[in-house]
Amino acid sequence: MTPIIEKSIGLDGDTFVERREELRRKALLPARLVFNDGRSTLSGTVRNLSGSGARIGFCDLCAIPPRFMLQLGREPRLRPAVIRWRTLTEIGVTFL
Repeated sequence: MTPIIEKSIGLDGDTFVERREELRRKALLPARLVFNDGRSTLSGTVRNLSGSGARIGFCDLCAIPPRFMLQLGREPRLRPAVIRWRTLTEIGVTFL
């Protein structure tokens, strides 16, 4: 995986300093969000990943709670995660 090292660009076009604590690497993994005490799931795609968080893309973003469990790829475990930012089709999460 290639590290993502460029700076972020804000809505106004200005670049701002990278704020992540860890370098993220590009990824293309299936993701499954589990919430509502396991009664609800939503599938997406991990676009980049680090040990402490991920960027996950969706076809369209609907009502995702601020905290949920996340399954990455074929991993059997579920990781607790919290949303740090969101757009119409993507979310950035931090693993808890």
